[in-house]
Amino acid sequence: MAQLMVVDIKNIIPIDENVSDSVAAISEALAVSYTAVKKVEHFHSKRVLVVGPGPIGLGVGAVLIGSGNEQVDMLGTTVDENRLKLAKSIGIKMTYMSEEEILTKDFNGYDAIIDCSGHPSVPQMAMRLLKRGGQLVLVGINSASFSIPMDQIVRGEISINGSYGITRGNYEEVLKLAAIPTYPFDKLIAEKVPFSQCTKGFEKALNKVSGKVVITM
Repeated sequence: MAQLMVVDIKNIIPIDENVSDSVAAISEALAVSYTAVKKVEHFHSKRVLVVGPGPIGLGVGAVLIGSGNEQVDMLGTTVDENRLKLAKSIGIKMTYMSEEEILTKDFNGYDAIIDCSGHPSVPQMAMRLLKRGGQLVLVGINSASFSIPMDQIVRGEISINGSYGITRGNYEEVLKLAAIPTYPFDKLIAEKVPFSQCTKGFEKALNKVSGKVVITM
């Protein structure tokens, strides 16, 4: 925990002075979210469902909202009530706890679904919720298998993409976005915990606190 250290200059990315230290601390997770969002062409104008209101899913929502997209919904479960409240506070249009809540008589499908939950049931659900020509982006990782009827993909002209990790370019881009006030990244920070109480901070994170826990030095 040295105050100073020597690193290769290639491993250093300057951070704008308008980016708070707390947002900078969660920027790696935000870059993962941003990388997933970029898989969707013209994402700022698409109707998008984000599945899974964890740190990556909330980051996806924040990126979309910051881009000016007002057609972003989020799906969680009954244990995600507080996280879904946070999603609403950053500008998510509608939040749901089940697929049945989405499938109303006025529902006409999503252009894209970004799954950050990794649950193997999501791909089949996506076939029911996507418009013709829609796109499913899988971010959450799970070793479980899933199956989708081939005819649903072919007739629906559905595309499926995986999104994994980040690039330096995407990291630099998300840090630039973090300096723009319309991106609500600061609201994703649930609590700041001093280093002397870092165990408490880790416990909060393990107990699915709403947002990210940042340990301060």
